Amino acid sequence: MGSKVLWDEFESSFLLENLVKVEEGKLSENEAIERVSQTLRQRAINQGLEIDSKFRNTNGIRLQMESMKSCYFNEPNSFHVSKLFKRTVQLYKNDREQFYKILKNDDFYQNKNTIDGFFNWVKNKFPSKKAKKIKGSLMALNLLLMKKMKVPLSALEITTLDQVLELKRIISSPNGLYIPSKKQRRQYLQIIYLMEEYYKQLEHSDYTNEDFGIAENNPSQSVSTDTDRINDLNEPDTDQIQKNIEYILNKYFAAGFFLNDKIELERFKAYSKEENLDIIEDNQLLNEYIKDSGIEFNDAIFYMPDKVYSDLNTSVDEILKNN
Repeated sequence: MGSKVLWDEFESSFLLENLVKVEEGKLSENEAIERVSQTLRQRAINQGLEIDSKFRNTNGIRLQMESMKSCYFNEPNSFHVSKLFKRTVQLYKNDREQFYKILKNDDFYQNKNTIDGFFNWVKNKFPSKKAKKIKGSLMALNLLLMKKMKVPLSALEITTLDQVLELKRIISSPNGLYIPSKKQRRQYLQIIYLMEEYYKQLEHSDYTNEDFGIAENNPSQSVSTDTDRINDLNEPDTDQIQKNIEYILNKYFAAGFFLNDKIELERFKAYSKEENLDIIEDNQLLNEYIKDSGIEFNDAIFYMPDKVYSDLNTSVDEILKNN
């Protein structure tokens, strides 16, 4: 992202709402910060913004939480408090119903229980190659479901956790959807597990009428905003990390990288330190990135540059033309 994005009334209200949960003992501060960061980043993606790792990251949210805290408790400190934060606190203290309308009526909460919301979440969670593969596999699964007529609901029309669990039952049951390839069945189940994780998160963050204390037919009202620019802190560049991983695969693992092998992972990390290249410390996530950096054969990953793919496709086309 080239320029800073101003905070709006929803973001400010959501930050305060989570601060209150911390003060009430319903969330730890770290949980609240993580929740705010994930929600605001996902909301921006849903709005079509191209965000980077600095946008509403946990470090930046932590600073804003301290600023909001000083405003809420009227405690002077070194943190700058924006006019927006001051108005948000006043609205919460003087007009709780209107405060919660800002949250409930935002497009993010109106539209997130859709497959587009899931795809946006996947796009934000995984490298681009992995996200595209997940989307393609779900599309293929949906076609199979519709063809076999095992479910009355399209996989692309799922909106609740119960529907996801029913889909999981159909795929995993011996008497359910017939999928001859065990590998393909595992791939489909992995996608369903991701959907289950996503909709469980939605259930934990959903707002109900009881939460807001308002009726369905109450009209929403807009609140004017006057926001200040927010400084975000740096986080690792995931695109650069992917390039670093591909470089190490190409240089040190010409004979292949064996997945889920602890010794291989330690070798990989050692080479990255030797080359002074940033990668991912979490072993499971590192495995995922490595998977997306090459082709899999006999439980090993081999790095293959784009030019090799292109040359192979050209060769195959020539062979087919010549029968």
